[in-house]
Amino acid sequence: MSLRLLEEEEYLGKIYDATIARRLGGYLRPYVRILAVASILVISIAVLKAVGPLIIKEAVDSQIKEGTDERLATLVLTYLGVLIVVFLLSFVQIIIMTYVGQRVMMTCDSRSSAISRRCPSPSSTAIPLAGWSPA
Repeated sequence: MSLRLLEEEEYLGKIYDATIARRLGGYLRPYVRILAVASILVISIAVLKAVGPLIIKEAVDSQIKEGTDERLATLVLTYLGVLIVVFLLSFVQIIIMTYVGQRVMMTCDSRSSAISRRCPSPSSTAIPLAGWSPA
């Protein structure tokens, strides 16, 4: 059984090769700038998500633990602002990636449709069965 899984793994490993990656890169080439924007958004979102716990740490360690609340409102508003910015940046990043994905799929579909129009259809090359005709 383990040998069979190993064989399946080797077979699946051969499906994903450099040729497919180059082809995908060709489809993505027109969208390099917008993908760079999406990458910057991903990094920005990651950094902002790391800032949230630091704000909470500051609020707990310097304000709540010491029993003061002079900067607590500012820290809470800053934290809420970070959450809102993360939400908005995530929304924009999702829209960008959806747009690029849809455009690439349309390109792939139109290219595959053009190829299939050049190929003879199976019905025109098939040997007809005796006594059967298409309706």
